[in-house]
Amino acid sequence: RVLSKWPQFSIWGAGRDGKDFYNNLRPEFRDKVVEFYDIDAKKIKNGYHNIKVKKTYPVRHFSQAKPPLVICVALNRMEEELRANIPTLGLKE
Repeated sequence: RVLSKWPQFSIWGAGRDGKDFYNNLRPEFRDKVVEFYDIDAKKIKNGYHNIKVKKTYPVRHFSQAKPPLVICVALNRMEEELRANIPTLGLKE
């Protein structure tokens, strides 16, 4: 429901979970995605190319993240690091 209220948004997580989230969005919500954020330098350098919808998105370092954003990071792999990064952006869980 919240996505319908946002004119645009970004996805924090350019890995498996962020891509799965993006691919499962309805087209009208997919069109609202403007960029991805991540910590992985390779993903930042290469961007995210989605073959299914023929779109390319920039991937920026998470420190540049601006709301609204959806966080799609596997907590079992990155929980400690993610929890440490959220406050640095002035965000609340």
